Amino acid sequence: MDNHIQGHNIIRLRAPDAFLSGLLSVPFAASADRSDGDLDTYPAQEGCWYLVAVETGSARITCGQGCLYLESGQAMAICAESPMDILFHEKGTLTVICMKGQLCGAILRQSESLGGSLYPNGAELLSQAVSRLKQEDQDGGVSGQTASSAAYQLLMQLYGTGSMAVRNKKQLPQVVEAALKLLQQDFAFLDGIGDLADRLEVSQEYLTRVFREHIGMTPGKYLIQV
Repeated sequence: MDNHIQGHNIIRLRAPDAFLSGLLSVPFAASADRSDGDLDTYPAQEGCWYLVAVETGSARITCGQGCLYLESGQAMAICAESPMDILFHEKGTLTVICMKGQLCGAILRQSESLGGSLYPNGAELLSQAVSRLKQEDQDGGVSGQTASSAAYQLLMQLYGTGSMAVRNKKQLPQVVEAALKLLQQDFAFLDGIGDLADRLEVSQEYLTRVFREHIGMTPGKYLIQV
């Protein structure tokens, strides 16, 4: 995971016992200051959810076939069945908590859009949870029981805020979805953006224009960052 979240302040979390792991556990939690144009990629994690918050700034999130935006103060719960990209449009602060377990899925699976829910004022709650875990981390790492307890408290707080289904989902054009898939999965075998355009059977000029329009950067820059 460290290769995907370089520059983040990662909290050391120890795994809980098998019983708690099946109910609710926290594989990792992290926070970071991000600049305009920074791109973070998180891999698919079977059975996991990503809680993502933008305390300041704004970011575009792409996951599977969906694209959505997080504004300052908002938080999002996303089922981690597909790789997730977070592209910052403004300098800001990002918080990410990964959770898994039966309780996590039961509480968070409340909409079909991207498999998650939007919490308009949830960023502060995530920030407080990470701050508490950071304090525990200063004593040599957070125990699994402590992490599970903090996760449950956070889930109850989010549930109490009255989560709403994601309404700002933006469907990407098919050519952009296909380009993202190739860039994420076959980047090592691509011979530049010309090769990518050839595989998609479109012109490089068209691909660059439509990709930048919907993703916020050229496919060449996206390829370099991936």
